[in-house]
Amino acid sequence: MLEFSTMCRVLGDQGLVKLGQSREDRLRKVKLKIDNNDVVFALQGIRFFQNCLR
Repeated sequence: MLEFSTMCRVLGDQGLVKLGQSREDRLRKVKLKIDNNDVVFALQGIRFFQNCLR
């Protein structure tokens, strides 16, 4: 949980996600701040995500 929380903070600092307010990290909402099409384009070459993107 700590690693995930740290990763979300880093992505938030880079402007890729927006983190909601909460006293507990596990209750914070995470919103994507980039276009969905950009995510699909970035992940299309990764075998693990190919079935998820169809």
